Amino acid sequence: MEKHSQIPYSSTKSSDSEDAWRSILCHPEDPPIRRGMEKYRQKKVEVLHCGRTISWSSPRATLGRTVKYKKPMTPEINEQKKKIFLGKKYLIIGIVAVVLVGASVGGYFTFKKAKSNNSQPPEKWEEYQNADLKIKLSYPASLSQISLSEEDKTSKVLLRLERKEPQALITFRYEEGLGMLKAAGGSILDKLVESINRQYPTRYPDYNKEKYEELIIGNEKAARFYFTYTGNDQQTKIKQQFTVVVKDTTGYYLAAQAPEAVFDQSASDFEKIAESFKFEQ
Repeated sequence: MEKHSQIPYSSTKSSDSEDAWRSILCHPEDPPIRRGMEKYRQKKVEVLHCGRTISWSSPRATLGRTVKYKKPMTPEINEQKKKIFLGKKYLIIGIVAVVLVGASVGGYFTFKKAKSNNSQPPEKWEEYQNADLKIKLSYPASLSQISLSEEDKTSKVLLRLERKEPQALITFRYEEGLGMLKAAGGSILDKLVESINRQYPTRYPDYNKEKYEELIIGNEKAARFYFTYTGNDQQTKIKQQFTVVVKDTTGYYLAAQAPEAVFDQSASDFEKIAESFKFEQ
């Protein structure tokens, strides 16, 4: 095995040691020289390497690897790093600002669109009047009047309204000569409510009363029923809002119904139609 000469080292002869270390550091890839560095691995020597003064503490740690040197910090380098740091900081602030502005703009247009939808002009309404009975009520123009049959006229139906989409059907009729209902005591309205509760479960298939309430319509006491039943096709569930109003000895009945699946789409119209019912002086 070939023997390699040891690299001389002397703490007193600085020029020789500097030359030896300069040779090692400038040519670290030379295996004989790297082996010679073993001898000085615990020494810390400041040497002049390729025109630059460096500190060397553990040559063994660098064996087989490329030696990297840390350049001394200068004012120019410090200023450059400061600029890089500030640049990154401003970049982050800019990104956050863009995200916030984007969210604000998106929220503004969403609000504007919702406001625009809510500010649509109201639907046109038609008015029904009966001079003989001195009554009137209003209904949306999307509901069309249906011609009354002879049977309807016999049953004293005043008005039939229909809408295809969403489906809705409204019937308005009246009944006179109810004074006799007072004979048994109580009000006419109370007797009509008792009659409805007794007769409707047998009149409507699968009748189910969901709600009952008392209210004022046209400055008169009124009663309202919400119930469901099975339609004539034996399949479709129908939901009806049935309102009863009494003035003197005459009763007025307003039935508004739709398939249960779409009833809520017309519920607001049904409420407004009932509220529009008035008695003329």
